[in-house]
Amino acid sequence: MPAPPSSPSCPTTPESTPSAPFPPAGPTKPGTLTMTLHEAEGLSLPRGKKFVFSRRRGLASGSWWAMSPVFLPYAVVEFGGVRVRIAAVEGSGERPVWPGGTTKYNFEVEGREGEDGVEVGVFIRHPDPPPGEGGWTGQKGVEWVKVEGGTGRVRMGVWFVEEPPAAAELTVDEFELLAVLGAGTYGRVMQVRKKDTGRIYALKAVPKLVLVLCSKAQQAVDERLILAQINSLFTVPLEFAFQSPQKLYLGLVFINGGEHEHRKRQHRFTVDSARLYMAELVCALECLHGAGILHRDLKPDNALLDGDGHVLPCDFGLSESAMFDDGAFNFVTPEVLRGESYRRGVDWWALGVVLYKMLTGKLPFYAGSPKLTLQRISEGPVGSSMHLMQMPAPARDLVLRLLDRDAATRLGVRGAAEVRAHKFFEDIDWGKAVRKEYEMKFKPAVLNPSDLNNFHQRFTSQIPQDSVAEGRPLSSAEQDLFAGFSYARPDAELEGIERLDTGSIEDLAQFP
Repeated sequence: MPAPPSSPSCPTTPESTPSAPFPPAGPTKPGTLTMTLHEAEGLSLPRGKKFVFSRRRGLASGSWWAMSPVFLPYAVVEFGGVRVRIAAVEGSGERPVWPGGTTKYNFEVEGREGEDGVEVGVFIRHPDPPPGEGGWTGQKGVEWVKVEGGTGRVRMGVWFVEEPPAAAELTVDEFELLAVLGAGTYGRVMQVRKKDTGRIYALKAVPKLVLVLCSKAQQAVDERLILAQINSLFTVPLEFAFQSPQKLYLGLVFINGGEHEHRKRQHRFTVDSARLYMAELVCALECLHGAGILHRDLKPDNALLDGDGHVLPCDFGLSESAMFDDGAFNFVTPEVLRGESYRRGVDWWALGVVLYKMLTGKLPFYAGSPKLTLQRISEGPVGSSMHLMQMPAPARDLVLRLLDRDAATRLGVRGAAEVRAHKFFEDIDWGKAVRKEYEMKFKPAVLNPSDLNNFHQRFTSQIPQDSVAEGRPLSSAEQDLFAGFSYARPDAELEGIERLDTGSIEDLAQFP
């Protein structure tokens, strides 16, 4: 099979391209294909390409694997028109190590005649990419697969769960509404308990009519698809989704996080603490971007912590209008203000704002009002010269390169690997970071799994109820916009795949 085309923003050349017919050729039953990518060994560059890397500055002659993290091989997994890019987190050119079981990618299998198999390609960045071919055989479980069209082998995991027989769709009446957790531009989130199992979830409810009138119906469906596609240590797992004639509902794992009254105080982080949190946010963005997901609303309120104190971003993929709500204008990029199209650079800009605030306790562009702040983002100085000079040189350089007003030259535009390679992170073991193996100094404490102490009382004091959606009923054509929204997570049926262990979290902005 032909290899996936390279991204224009990150030129590549195929180093080896394994691919395989999984599920088997011919008609299969509908279901979910889950894949993990672990490591490779014995990889080599195509004939005639080694000299390109041996002549690059900092590389030993003839040793193409002695390279910076920017040039570690990455993989592209494609099935059913869905493509996911997976970056190596450590290792070398011939022995790259990918996230493994910490990140699982789900693909929907339609079960149609002649459905294509999974295609896995291994690539390395290069300015002049030629096409490539190759193949691998179908499997189940974690195995080593020999590379065809190159040398070496790749260890990956494959699981297929057949779609269960159709069951009656969930309804909101099957849940006990416990508390209101928050509200956003298009809906609200409640803590709920499923009556038959007693399990606690966070249930997000969004009126369909609001989405239709704002031309956001497809985006809501896309959010469901995104949440179902990826299950990572850096995302909140989607457990189920259902709909009524008036509303959409997303059921997520409940995590004891939220706003705290004392989060309003200004805090400064030590450089070492900021480095660890930033490293995990880089891993999170790399995971999301690899799946084609832009966070678009990265800020301290949306950078929460799990029970061990590790970062867990939430609320990614929000609408553009949300970026001007509740103080989020402080994180808007210049290209958005100019009305230009944008890509993943919006998230790297926001990361620069977060780092500046961690190290100084201040926002770099805040000017007293939204209007003046947005004007300063467009054309004012980056932060305070005094604050910048107080930072260590690597931290200052990282802030300035992330807050580059030119989106074409902003650090991260060619991928997270160039952010990971920055001197600020030279002491970070990226394998430990992506597996969340660093011991975090702060671990939030809660009374019990359903504790609401970390959520703001302006929400939890409200009476939890599934209010009647206002407005006219939707037409048949409008209801069709939400076809395929319902979902039940298959992971519990996958032997050998662990569920994400989530615990209590607290807003990142309140850390000392």
